[in-house]
Amino acid sequence: MPGDFLTEDLTEFFDPDEFAHYATCKGETFPVMYLNEYEAAELFGLEIESSRPIAIAMDDNVDGIAHEDTLTIQLLNKDTVDYKIKEIQKGQRGLKILVLSKD
Repeated sequence: MPGDFLTEDLTEFFDPDEFAHYATCKGETFPVMYLNEYEAAELFGLEIESSRPIAIAMDDNVDGIAHEDTLTIQLLNKDTVDYKIKEIQKGQRGLKILVLSKD
């Protein structure tokens, strides 16, 4: 069935040598899937684009984090970027979605 691979083993997706990035929060470093895509939205008849960065992490890696904690993402070029955690959403298959903001 399509998508069955998602229920089996997610470790490859969280391997920094494959798809993931390293993130650090409260002194702990762990792998995340980092997405910072632009989204188009319409506001008062004008189309605007903005990014909504998120990090997807395994539940076990983010126990104890909270809203407004700082999450540092290591980018592929080895630079880092700091975000505040604005939302923590419970995902499926043992994942959490962290909605991030530079503010």
